[in-house]
Amino acid sequence: MSKHPAARALQEVAKEAGLTLPASESFREVPGKGVMANINSSRIIVGRDTFLAENKIDVSNVPDPRLHEEQGFSTLYVAKDSRCIGWIGLQDKTRPSRRPLRN
Repeated sequence: MSKHPAARALQEVAKEAGLTLPASESFREVPGKGVMANINSSRIIVGRDTFLAENKIDVSNVPDPRLHEEQGFSTLYVAKDSRCIGWIGLQDKTRPSRRPLRN
């Protein structure tokens, strides 16, 4: 339900993978931090580690994504029912259709 470019990219990846995204209830977006919703009776939170921490969710139980961050990836953490279940690495790439800037 988010209009954020990262959310749109994740929706496209899910579509390409043939995944059906379930309907959500009580969707809430916190600009610059993440999103939360209820899906199939579970509370789902996706966002920065600080957003999960604000919601009292510890991310230390998942593998450390810093190696990927050093390679230019941004990290979003995923929590289900107050437990971090993983992370997603996003990399910003220039679109092939983008024209170069001219001085």
